[in-house]
Amino acid sequence: MNRLLWIGMLFLGFSCQNSQEKLRKFALNPDMKKETGKDVTVLYSDSGKVTARIMAPTMLRDLTDKPVTEMPDGIEAIFYDRNGEISSKLTANRAINYTATGTMEAYGNVIVINELGDTLRTEKLIWLEQEDKVYTDQFVRINTPEEVIYGDGFESNQRFTRYRILNIRGTVALGSEAEADPKVD
Repeated sequence: MNRLLWIGMLFLGFSCQNSQEKLRKFALNPDMKKETGKDVTVLYSDSGKVTARIMAPTMLRDLTDKPVTEMPDGIEAIFYDRNGEISSKLTANRAINYTATGTMEAYGNVIVINELGDTLRTEKLIWLEQEDKVYTDQFVRINTPEEVIYGDGFESNQRFTRYRILNIRGTVALGSEAEADPKVD
């Protein structure tokens, strides 16, 4: 009987060794430091109040030493003011969020609309969450109810209510002049 007990413990010991080795390999596997999500919504908050809602059809998270979240199939971001009201919206073809620095970069057909109806269009926009700032060094086009402004480079608060174009290329006035054009029958 003692010999049978000893043999059983020996097998148990070997199986534990194998399991621990498998667990170690599993934990060190670089593929295990990645997550994939479909139809994901992420909320950002400050002092318990939601400041932004990010939605993406696909989200890829790399959980290594420098965590990165990619949204390769597009992104929609909604930013909220202190009262919880929508202050601006952003859409883009893809985005990358650098978690450690609180920086998000949006690429491809980037469109931002603020609460006043002003619309920004560019190909790249960077959001610095901690600084409440968005900017780009790319070509921009801003449509307001009064004019269209073209330029290179742009800086704004994340609500896109206080902004400036760094190098204005030109403006086109809208409104009464366009309405006064005679109609062609």
